[in-house]
Amino acid sequence: MAPRSSSAAHLPILILALFVALFAGSVSASAVDNYVWASSTSGSVSKIDKTTNSVVATVGSGMDSYAIAVDTDSVWVPASAGNTVSRISKTTNSVVATIDVGNAFQIAADSDSVWGTN
Repeated sequence: MAPRSSSAAHLPILILALFVALFAGSVSASAVDNYVWASSTSGSVSKIDKTTNSVVATVGSGMDSYAIAVDTDSVWVPASAGNTVSRISKTTNSVVATIDVGNAFQIAADSDSVWGTN
């Protein structure tokens, strides 16, 4: 049997992410480590386990979450309806900080900084 290509091996994950996107209003996703994190305009973030292709956590993040950024410890999600950015702990799967930022639409993060646009 020929080895599966990397893209073929991740096809079930892609299908699950599309399912979440269609039925939860997801508009952004980021894959880090063994998880895919998907934000939703309905105000939640889903944590999807890539090995089991299942949603393992859902975290409230604020309405109109059009983007997502993941760093080593946290998931960052701007909520344009609330003019905030939520910081979600990757360990506890809970919001650990809500920061007032004004109107934020896009976000990027690395190990020591977070940037947003409005």
